[in-house]
Amino acid sequence: RIQNDVLNSAKEEGLAEGFAEGEAKGLEKGLEKGLAKGLAKGLAKGLAKGEAKGEAKGLEKGLAEGKRLTAINLKGNGISADIISACTGLTIEEIEIL
Repeated sequence: RIQNDVLNSAKEEGLAEGFAEGEAKGLEKGLEKGLAKGLAKGLAKGLAKGEAKGEAKGLEKGLAEGKRLTAINLKGNGISADIISACTGLTIEEIEIL
């Protein structure tokens, strides 16, 4: 009977240790996987957002430069600042500076 008690106690102790070790390893692996997946998802989302923002900003700058160049050409051809303003959306002051 003592031998059975010792065996049962050893089994329970072994099961508890195995469970604790397995749980710790599982949590560690799960955390690693979750972190890697989260980082990848965050990076992809950040890149897409940054790309869209950069594209919009570039387009805005390009349009502004196009208006400026058009105004310079129109002004060089003797077109009035009022007409240039109406066509480009630039203010009279902006056109006079050109």
